[in-house]
This record gives sequence, C-alpha cells and structure tokens, in this order.
Amino acid sequence: MNSAIEVYEKRIQHRTMPDWHMGLTKLRDTARSKRHDAFDLRNMSIQLRNETKTLTKWDTYKNNERLQERIFNVSLWCNELQNTLENTNAEIFALKQEKVNTERCMDALHLPLSVVSDCLMNRDTRRFTETTKDDLDNELKRELFVVESNKQHLADVCCDAWERLTKLEAIKRRLQIEIAHKSDTVYIDEDQMNMDKHSTGISYQLEPFRTLQNSITEDSWLDLTKDTINIANGLKDESKMMREILFKAREQSSNELNAQKNIVDHVLRKRVFDTQKSRNELQWQKMKMKNTMEKAAIEIRTLENALLAKINVGKLVETRAENRTYRPNLELVRDKVVSGLEEEARNVKKTMMMLQNKIDNMKSNYNSMEKTLSDIEKDLQDKEDTLEIDSRCLEIRTPLAYSLQTQTQRNIGLTKIQDEISSY
Repeated sequence: MNSAIEVYEKRIQHRTMPDWHMGLTKLRDTARSKRHDAFDLRNMSIQLRNETKTLTKWDTYKNNERLQERIFNVSLWCNELQNTLENTNAEIFALKQEKVNTERCMDALHLPLSVVSDCLMNRDTRRFTETTKDDLDNELKRELFVVESNKQHLADVCCDAWERLTKLEAIKRRLQIEIAHKSDTVYIDEDQMNMDKHSTGISYQLEPFRTLQNSITEDSWLDLTKDTINIANGLKDESKMMREILFKAREQSSNELNAQKNIVDHVLRKRVFDTQKSRNELQWQKMKMKNTMEKAAIEIRTLENALLAKINVGKLVETRAENRTYRPNLELVRDKVVSGLEEEARNVKKTMMMLQNKIDNMKSNYNSMEKTLSDIEKDLQDKEDTLEIDSRCLEIRTPLAYSLQTQTQRNIGLTKIQDEISSY
C-alpha cells in the first residue's frame, strides 16, 4: 500500500520475537549458572580458608610444642653436662693437689739420699781392720736402693698423673664446648619458639630445609652426649685410682733431676739457636721476596701504561679507516693504505692481547708471591713466638734449683725455732 511517509530500515537481518525471547532466556540461564558457580566457589573458598587456617594453627602449635620439648631435653642434658664439668673440675683440682704433694715428697727424699751417701762414704774411710761388710753396711746399701727405687716409682706415677690431668683437661674442654653449644642451641630454639607470623625479620629463605653435611640424627646426638659424660666419669674413676696410687707411693725421690735439668737446658739452648737460624733465613727470604714483588709491581704498572697507550693507537687506526670510507665513489680504492690500516689494526689488537696476557701472568705471579710472602711472614711470626717462648723458658729455668729441705725443715726455717728444737 502506498504511504505518504517513507520509512527506511537497516539493511540487516531482523530477529523474530521467538529468537528475541530465546536470547533473553539464554542470558538469564547463563547469569543464573554463573551466580550459582560463584556461590559454590565462594563457599568452597570459605571452607578452604577455614581448613588452612586451622591446619596452619595446629602445625604451628605442634612445632612450638616440639621446640619446647627439645629445649627441655637440651637443657636437661646441658645441666647434666654442667654437673659433670663441676665434678671434673673438682677431680682435676684434687689430682693436682695429690700430684703436688707427691712432688714435695720427691723433694724430701733428697735429704735421706744425701744422708745415706754420706754415711757410706764415711764408713768407707774406716781403717783397714774395720773395713768389714757388716749388716749396717748392707742395710745402708739396701736403704740407698730403696730410696732410689721409690724415687723412680714416684717419677713414674707423677708422669701417669700428668697424663690423667691431660686427659681430664681434654674432656673438660670437650664438656665446655658441648655446654656452650647446647646453651647456644637453647637460645636459638627459644628465639624460634617466641617468633610468630607478626615477628620482624621473617622472610622466605633459600633452601631452609636442606640437609646439612654435618647434621646428625637425634639418637646420634644423644649417644654422643652420653658418650661424653661416660668418658668423663670413666676418667674421674681413673683419676681417683691415680690419687690412691699417688697417696700410697709417697716415699721416693729423684737423683737424676739436676742431670735432666742440664740436658733440658742444653736441648733448649740448641733449639733456640736453631730457631734463630731459621728466623734469620726467613727474614732474608722475606726481604728478597719484597724486593722481587716491588720490581714485579713496577713492571705491571709499566705494562698497564703500555696497554693504555695502545688504546689511542687502536682508536686512531679505526678512525682513519672509518674516515676513509667517506671518499667519493670513484675514490673508494682498496689501496695499500687500506691493507696497511687493517694490518696495523690487527697488530694493535694482537699487541694489546699479548700485553693483557702478560699483565695477567704478571699479576698471577705477583699474587702467588704475595701468598708466599704471607706464608713466610706467618712462619716467621711462628718462629718469633717460638723463640720468645723458648727464651722465656730459659729465663724461667735460670733460677731452677732442687731444694734438699723437707716441708718440715722449711717450716722450721720460716718460724726460726731451730734453737728450741736443738735444745731438746
């Protein structure tokens, strides 16, 4: 039909009403499905958050309990080690006292030895008719033999006592080290136990759960701790037996102490001389090494300056070559200048490489000499320390003398009651 108004429509396909309703229904179903999925995901998220929160809380609680239990066990064994250390210190002191008392008895045996020798010499001056081998002479010789035997026995037991003291000192240091390590462990574990997720200084770490090379199992740790305590207790028992032996053996002296003193002094002086000779040799080596290193350092600086000088030469060659590329077309001739510049550039690079290699070799040699010089200086310091110790030993041994007085005679001399005693 005809119309007075012209109507224009878009030249696209128009949808029917059923399609329009179907699209709306599809969008409604899709939105409902997405909302349902979002509801399920939200509930699962809430459940996951609650589960992970609970798991994390209990894991932290269990680890805190484990840390607390570990701190208790380490502290318990640390206290046990501390008690063992105190007992060891007491035993060391007791053994040292027994050793000192035995050494005093060794000093006291000089007087009977001198008396017996004087008696034998005096009896040897008897006239011919009275020079007989009687029972007194035999008893004096037997007494001399007994004194010398006791002297040797006391020296042996004193040596054994010193070995026991060395072992006790070693186990004492081991106990001190283990106590210090366990105290540090308790401090570290307590610090970790007091930390939480709000603490400062927490961060992700690189391989925090790696197995350390020197790590051991808890059973091995317990065995080592018990082994230390058992060794200390065993050494204490041996020390008690040694003290009993020292107590029973206090009847001897040493006739060879002065001779041994002279031998030791001779060996010590010879050692001082050898140490001085070695020290002088090392001082000479140190001086020569320093001179060589100074020359090497000067040569390195000279080579580096030569290398720096080649840099501008290389720049000059490359600049010349680059500037000659701007010649007109017909003048771009690969003449002898181009080949000469190329050869010069190669020679400069080769020279720089040779200089750099030589600098590296010189520096490597310098570092090697520096390490050798460090070793020489360390060895020289060691010998200086040894020389000082040996010289101090000579000074300490200068007033060394073995008194022939017993402890009773020393007390008499200090109290000045000789006249009162002689009157009785």
